[in-house]
Amino acid sequence: MVRILILAVGIAMLPCWGCSKTGGSTKRDAVLAWVEKKPAVPDLEHAMRPDAYATYEQWFQAGRKIEGLEAELLGLYREERGRVPTVVICDALYEFGTAQSIPVLTGIVRDPNEEFDARNQAILVLANIGDKSAVRPLCEFIVLGLPSDCRVAKYEFKRLKLAAIGALGVLGDPNALAYVDQAREQLALDEREREYLEESIASLRDWDNGSERRED
Repeated sequence: MVRILILAVGIAMLPCWGCSKTGGSTKRDAVLAWVEKKPAVPDLEHAMRPDAYATYEQWFQAGRKIEGLEAELLGLYREERGRVPTVVICDALYEFGTAQSIPVLTGIVRDPNEEFDARNQAILVLANIGDKSAVRPLCEFIVLGLPSDCRVAKYEFKRLKLAAIGALGVLGDPNALAYVDQAREQLALDEREREYLEESIASLRDWDNGSERRED
């Protein structure tokens, strides 16, 4: 499967993610200390720890040494939501997420209280994991109307739907075609957006015809 380039989102790190009453002795503390050293995003000015990792690959290599990292990241989101920004958890799950993460990720995609960056990154992670259990939640998302209490603007909501359609093209379940056709009727697209959508539809039709997806 083609790996999607990570969409790293620059955010200001919250102070003392790794601070703990236990003095850093637990696995959760180790994860918080690791997350706190997430690399800075080039060309974006944000205050970062001086000991932050220089690259994502270095950050990922350090993360591979933490046993049970995925479960701890999911626990952080479920049990201590807001302690670490959701988008940072998604950045980490891009490398370490498996099918175990899909319920949390699809929940982030659909959550009107989450920011655009977090929801968009969750979609990319679902495509990167490549498990087809994400297909139905994504299909349901692309035909949703814009919730009245949604934190993202109308144009951002459209971008999220297009990203989800692209992810469906990667996941390759032809059952998504009917949902994509329905979404196409709902979305007001410019020429570039229409081209993107048609490429995703072509990918799904390739899967429907039994052909193997080509790697770029």
